[in-house]
Amino acid sequence: MKKYIIILFIFLIACKGGKQEVESEKKLNDIVAYIGNTLEKMEKVEDKKENVTIFDTFLKEINEKLEGLAIFIKENKEADTPEFQERLSKEKLVLIKGWRDTKVIAFEKNYLYDIFRNYLSRDIQLYINIKEREPFINCKGISSEEFKELLYYESEFIEKFTESSKFEEVKGNYISDMLYYISEAEAFRTNKSGEQIISSMRTFIQKYPRSYATEILKFYLNRQGKIKTVEIEKLVREELDKQIDKLYFLFK
Repeated sequence: MKKYIIILFIFLIACKGGKQEVESEKKLNDIVAYIGNTLEKMEKVEDKKENVTIFDTFLKEINEKLEGLAIFIKENKEADTPEFQERLSKEKLVLIKGWRDTKVIAFEKNYLYDIFRNYLSRDIQLYINIKEREPFINCKGISSEEFKELLYYESEFIEKFTESSKFEEVKGNYISDMLYYISEAEAFRTNKSGEQIISSMRTFIQKYPRSYATEILKFYLNRQGKIKTVEIEKLVREELDKQIDKLYFLFK
């Protein structure tokens, strides 16, 4: 009798695992189909401005679908198999594992840019570059390459596209990201984490010497350790305000 119970238990586990795999596959197929449907809609539209609305809807819906898939995988570890990872890779998706068992599913960098760029204006193309990097930062942190890329694209956007419908959103994110970058550097200035952040700032300056963000980072690094944290954050905010005001003056 005990033998049959063990066999039944194994069978139930196998069924559960198979069910999870089917469900994850279903969610993934839904994501792939949604991308295809969105591209079909855009192909029928001649005015790229109309496609911005379509893309906004797509971005909201696809993020919800990706979040749902990530939650499902986290709650049903049986579905996180090598085969599933391979399937994700095939669809240009990655499962990012971060701090405290955080799991995020995101598209590979530049994938959305590559498939949508022909249907969208230059400002929205750059906006896609920004949005593609946001999920990585939630897991990898501000010392990551993705954060430097995000900050660079944000600064490029506010410099070039003051008339864009996305300008206010990107401007707000640029300011908050920069202030967070600097506040974290100040908060951990005397330990290894702070050293890593400062090192990443110097790498940013070397890689993007003409970026608007580089001006702010140089301003901060030249004063770091010389004045109080509260004062330095106030001065950085003032410099950011001057930078934005300058853009308004140049393009308005």
